[in-house]
Amino acid sequence: MKTLSQEAQSHVQWNCTYHIVVVPKYRKSVLFQGIRKEIWFLFKELSKRLDFEIIKWNVWPDHIHMIAKIAPKYSIADILWKLKWKSAIIIHNKYWNKKSELVQE
Repeated sequence: MKTLSQEAQSHVQWNCTYHIVVVPKYRKSVLFQGIRKEIWFLFKELSKRLDFEIIKWNVWPDHIHMIAKIAPKYSIADILWKLKWKSAIIIHNKYWNKKSELVQE
């Protein structure tokens, strides 16, 4: 396994990596229905905006696993809230007319 390097700031060195699981509402199996790559690009763009790095990611039909490096100056809960909130709004606005395709019973 590759060892992750430490990041440095003026007074501290850190290596904060987290295993994050993101689950759609009601754990619906919607992540392979044409939006997988789009979610990847969306998460990469949001990670740049929110100042953290996605090291690895794996998509299952009903959830996403990520390994992310987040600086200790940020709250993990705050970063995840912003990531899920902003991505949900963007996906909802884009697929509003295609809701029947995304909802599975």
